[in-house]
Amino acid sequence: MSASCPYERCTERVDHANGFKSKTMLTRLGEVTFEVPQVSSSGFYPSALEKSTRTEQAVNLALAEMYVQGI
Repeated sequence: MSASCPYERCTERVDHANGFKSKTMLTRLGEVTFEVPQVSSSGFYPSALEKSTRTEQAVNLALAEMYVQGI
């Protein structure tokens, strides 16, 4: 366990948050914008959203996955 505060950097932490980035997807009903968290070095990207896919298919897959997981 680290003695540092959540917002402080320390050697035990593998990564840290670096804000959000907007991603826009086109659906039949219009554009949907998501705020995707950015992390400094791990290359995090939500598994429910397909990287570089900007169509409704990615949204449908994300919703189906959330339903199956009970989210």
